[in-house]
Amino acid sequence: MRIAIALGQPVTPLPEGNIYLGFVFARAPTPGAVETALRAAHAELDFVIEPAQDTGRGSGA
Repeated sequence: MRIAIALGQPVTPLPEGNIYLGFVFARAPTPGAVETALRAAHAELDFVIEPAQDTGRGSGA
């Protein structure tokens, strides 16, 4: 598994966001086995995305 977003980096939902959380790849002898492996890997994922904290810094405008 590859995590494509750095810890602490803000996550913006699509379509506004342009960063994926990560990717899961699988290799197996058949397409069905690949799908099974990907589903099993996905079931192990647990994302915790917390709301952004206000830093108290305004835009200055």
